[in-house]
Amino acid sequence: MLVTHLTDLQNTEIRYAERARQTLLDWGKLPHLVRAGKAQVRIQLQDAADYRIWALSTSGQRLAEVPRTVEGDHLVFTADVAILDQHGAVLTYEIAPR
Repeated sequence: MLVTHLTDLQNTEIRYAERARQTLLDWGKLPHLVRAGKAQVRIQLQDAADYRIWALSTSGQRLAEVPRTVEGDHLVFTADVAILDQHGAVLTYEIAPR
């Protein structure tokens, strides 16, 4: 299972005509800037204890296993854009059986 945790993502130096960001004036440039954010994720699964979670790079490579808890039939973890500072923003998680 793939879980995405998306916050505000913008290009560096992007420009809009107004604060509401309705009219784009300049696309900006790389690198992308991602707003840090956290969310608690609860997923109901049969045999929830049998699942592990990995933070993924933007190319889909597993970076690190993410701590999780099991509450009854729910797998619970915190999706955190800044969970792995040394790897940049984490936007996706893989959930798979052991």
